[in-house]
Amino acid sequence: MARWGAFICDGAGVDESSLAGAEVVVTTTLPPQAGDLACKLIGTWTRYNLDGGILIGAVPELVEELLKESLRQAGLDPFRLVVVDLRGRDKEGKDREIKAALTRARHLEPTHWAKAKVEQRALIIGGGAAGLQAALSLRQLGLPVLIVEKEESLGGRLGKLDGLYPYDVDPQGWIKSTIATLQEDPEVEILTASKPLALAGQVGDFILEVQTPTGAVTRRGGAVVLALGSKVRWPQESGLEPGPRVVGLSRLDELTRFRLRHKKVAFLLDLDELGSRVGTLSALRGALRIKDNWGSEVHVLCRHLKVDGKPLESMYRKARDMGVLFFKYEEFPQVTESGEEVTLQFKDPDLEYMVVEEAYDLLIVEEEILPAGEELMEAWSVSQPANVRLYPVATNRKGIYMVGCCRDEMDFPGAIQDGTVAAGEIYALLGEGDLLYEEDRVKVRSEKCVFCLTCVRICPHGAAEIDLVQEAAFINPAACQACGMCAADCPAQAIVYKGFDNEGIMAQLEMGGR
Repeated sequence: MARWGAFICDGAGVDESSLAGAEVVVTTTLPPQAGDLACKLIGTWTRYNLDGGILIGAVPELVEELLKESLRQAGLDPFRLVVVDLRGRDKEGKDREIKAALTRARHLEPTHWAKAKVEQRALIIGGGAAGLQAALSLRQLGLPVLIVEKEESLGGRLGKLDGLYPYDVDPQGWIKSTIATLQEDPEVEILTASKPLALAGQVGDFILEVQTPTGAVTRRGGAVVLALGSKVRWPQESGLEPGPRVVGLSRLDELTRFRLRHKKVAFLLDLDELGSRVGTLSALRGALRIKDNWGSEVHVLCRHLKVDGKPLESMYRKARDMGVLFFKYEEFPQVTESGEEVTLQFKDPDLEYMVVEEAYDLLIVEEEILPAGEELMEAWSVSQPANVRLYPVATNRKGIYMVGCCRDEMDFPGAIQDGTVAAGEIYALLGEGDLLYEEDRVKVRSEKCVFCLTCVRICPHGAAEIDLVQEAAFINPAACQACGMCAADCPAQAIVYKGFDNEGIMAQLEMGGR
């Protein structure tokens, strides 16, 4: 007979005596802190040589993944632990949930783990700040890297800036230093003026085809970093057209290098009603530079100025101290161009909706910042959805990471943080040289598969493949993230999802569990 343990989270409100039975050989209370909870659970499991356990009163989305990873590292089977969520249950409902969990636990089979050798190299697409930081961090961790950049030089947009106020960073100096470090490293391959064509394989063994100036080449790597940057779109819906008196915010660094003689300059922000933190940062930095370089009168028009955090707040206060005026608007201003001036007319809610009309020599318009590389990500079936189970740089596909502005708008510190985090994730994946995965978590019964390819079409992780020899689908165990979509949608019921088989689920439901 199997030996089970009942682990009760402190505060679950469950009577230990109600769990007594032949199968439950030990009952213990666990502390609420996830780390302490994992340590005591593993200690008890090991001491009593348990076959499995039920964890009662935990919130699954907060502790389940941590506990299962801790169990795996301790050499125990994480899929022999059933988490029982008691939220919203009265005493009778709690009893039903616990009995249903024990019923389900009886149907659980042990999981078999396998190892596969990995390519200990990262393939980085994009040579901007986030991509360069990822490469730098990976080399510090000892992993070789390949950098593919579409431009003829590395650095991205950062290489075109001459300042990053309020951050104490010299962008040109950082770029030169980082590139020099990477170019001197024999374990770094850099392909500039090159375009990624195709990506094949799965986590641990990706094959990248790249078009270089001298022809197509292929490279292998265990992980891929997409650092594709962003693109700027002119806000056509505004009705404005770029010209001598109306320019985009992205041109500001180029303009402020020259000593122009504009007496009055306006920034027009938040055209899409949402605005952008990066747009606010660029506008404040530009306003300060214009005051320093041109001595112009500067106005900033916005719906909501995004000055979260100390650096942006200090920039805002400094701009106010230097004479920059800030106006708010709710309805988009009326814009009229006449001769050498651009006139803006709007109602400011902070001035009791008084009509403000001002003429400017130069109007600087915030453009829309969009992620770059949509075609590439669509072709490679990669996305970075707002999923609470995904870490910020993770994607729907194991071994592929997104960093920098291609996943979200961010400033320089954010890009550096993304690159560093991705490097740490990749090292955890490839650093040991072996990829550990659950060998039989999801299986296809080839004798029942009708080769309809439903699973291939719907798999959000790219794990469903085609086995031409068996003439059946195949779920790649290393790439599978056990979401269960393939098993749920298979019209022939040919896919078996261990831990969620029909018999176990029906037994759980019959006991009144959810």
